[in-house]
Amino acid sequence: MGYAETCGLHEEQWGFRSNRTSTDAAAQKVLTFEYGRYMKFMITLFANDQTVCFDRMILAFTNIITQANGATKQELLCRSKTIAAIKRYTKMGLGVSKRAYKNQPGRPQIQEEI
Repeated sequence: MGYAETCGLHEEQWGFRSNRTSTDAAAQKVLTFEYGRYMKFMITLFANDQTVCFDRMILAFTNIITQANGATKQELLCRSKTIAAIKRYTKMGLGVSKRAYKNQPGRPQIQEEI
């Protein structure tokens, strides 16, 4: 993350950065909506934040884009299987969770990028 900071992260990147928490980002959003309500402005939120929010990138769509840019079927299959099998941990202000979550047979599948 330190290296990413030196390369220049987007200002809206909140995850995994020092002195920034997910609750700060949520509070900022709530304040924006409350300001709009107070001023009687219409505010719209478009949550397609792929420049800084990789957990919203749908695997099926990114596979199509990646294949259009020259990836082979085997590479995409390996990538898809890796994402399907990976264990995920949650990083919070107090540290990383001890319990992981992952895809399980018979349950809704997590298909986002990581």
